Amino acid sequence: MEPIYQEFYRGEIYYADMNTVFSHGEADLLPVLVLLTDQGLYGSPTVMVTEARHTTQKPLQPTHVLLEDTGFLPGGVVFQLEKSRPLDKRRLRERAGRLTAGQMERIDTALRSYFYLEDGGYLPLEIEAP
Repeated sequence: MEPIYQEFYRGEIYYADMNTVFSHGEADLLPVLVLLTDQGLYGSPTVMVTEARHTTQKPLQPTHVLLEDTGFLPGGVVFQLEKSRPLDKRRLRERAGRLTAGQMERIDTALRSYFYLEDGGYLPLEIEAP
């Protein structure tokens, strides 16, 4: 695998080739949000992302974040953070934009909810059933 030296940063949104068969077509380009920390991105061949899905509905789970106006993605988009996954950097295409600090705080809150982390907390070993 050829190393990728393009710089990617946490909070940036790129259009990514999400086709299951590696292609260079436009049909399967979807916006994705980079979640991995900047330090973790440099040497890794993959990047942790979550897809931006267009929607008009309000989020149903604490791991869903609705952003109605990003300024660079049309309409409302929802990030389902429980569906985050690693993606080969070679699949990232055009940079769409970057989320603001306030928008990233909402993403971070949803991530803490997903991993059962309090503000500055740790991952508990046991969790009570609801």
